[in-house]
Amino acid sequence: MEVGQVIVYICVYLLSAATLFSLAALALLSNPRNRDNQVVAAIPFLYSLLFFAEFIRHLLPISYSPIMVNMIFGNIGLIMLGVSLHMYIRISRLHQFKKIPFYPYILYVIPLLLMLFNVFGGDTLTNSEEFHQAGYWLVPDYNAKYYGTMIGSIVMILVSLYILTVGIRHEKSEPRIHLLKFIRKGSAVTLIAMLVLGLFSFGSFLPPHSYILMGLLFSLYLVIAIYKHNLIPSLAERYRTIFELNPNALVILNQNLDILELNQAASKNILRFRLKGDNVVPMFEQLQILDQFNRFLK
Repeated sequence: MEVGQVIVYICVYLLSAATLFSLAALALLSNPRNRDNQVVAAIPFLYSLLFFAEFIRHLLPISYSPIMVNMIFGNIGLIMLGVSLHMYIRISRLHQFKKIPFYPYILYVIPLLLMLFNVFGGDTLTNSEEFHQAGYWLVPDYNAKYYGTMIGSIVMILVSLYILTVGIRHEKSEPRIHLLKFIRKGSAVTLIAMLVLGLFSFGSFLPPHSYILMGLLFSLYLVIAIYKHNLIPSLAERYRTIFELNPNALVILNQNLDILELNQAASKNILRFRLKGDNVVPMFEQLQILDQFNRFLK
């Protein structure tokens, strides 16, 4: 294998895997313990594994390609099927207004059964077992199994678009509606990429399984949705919402009893009683409750 060939594999597969892994980390770090973060971060992480599997496959002799694709690449794709549906249902909040029996476990039943068949069935239902060399690439034959997998993936994207549309219809928050429409746009772009890159052979011009390139674009959509469109509010933002919407007057003070921050209820009370100043002591004097406040401090 030539050095230039390895450099091409590094640029196409390894750098893409590293980029996707970084996007997964960004998605997770905004709130690592939150289930929404975990499910969303799983998408770029699984795509990174697909790119890494393809990188390893191209370093090995072509005789290893069937087992690499069927046992590793194909099974990662099956896991992604369940995780993708799980993510779409959670971000659209479909599970909150429609009862889904045995949710979320039901989403992983079919992928698990197909994985077991791939591992123990002695055959595969999802991937081609014949490969040939085309330029730098080890390309699968476009047979019935390959096209069956592509059609299944396209159907899954169509289902995800339907889930997002249902979520938009039930959503009452205008910012949330804009967010779901943004993700639906990303999913539509993914569908177009799947139709073009998955159903047509590009020979040696593009790498095999080139439809996984759409994973870079869609993962970027998800990270933008998290950080720009507030797909998953961070822990700090959740506390900020609780602070602002609390009907009780909440005031944050420093050790000198200067007001650092107050919520809307506290602001309304200050206006109502026409209180002045940036320190609570003169305010309590105006309200004639300074003695009670001092006793409370002690």
